[in-house]
Amino acid sequence: MASSQKLTEYERRRLENIRRNEEIMAALRIYSKATQLFSTSSKRQRAEAKSNNLSPEEEKPETQTRRSLRTQGMRPEFSDPNLNDLV
Repeated sequence: MASSQKLTEYERRRLENIRRNEEIMAALRIYSKATQLFSTSSKRQRAEAKSNNLSPEEEKPETQTRRSLRTQGMRPEFSDPNLNDLV
C-alpha cells in the first residue's frame, strides 16, 4: 500500500483496526477453528427433506371466473329503466 504519509487519518485508523482485529483473531485461533469447522461440515451429508404432504390433495371443483359484461361485448342491464337510456 502507499506510504503512511499519503494515507488519510481515516485510512490509518482503518488499517490499525484491521491489524488489531487480526491479532485478536490469531490469539483466539479463530482461523484454525474456522478451517476445522469448514472441513468437518463438508463431510456431513444433508438429511433428506421430509414431505409435509401426508394425504393427497383433494381436487377442488373448478369455478367459473366472473367476467364483466363489457369484456363479453354485452350491454349492461339496469334495474332502473331510466338508466338504460344513459348507456
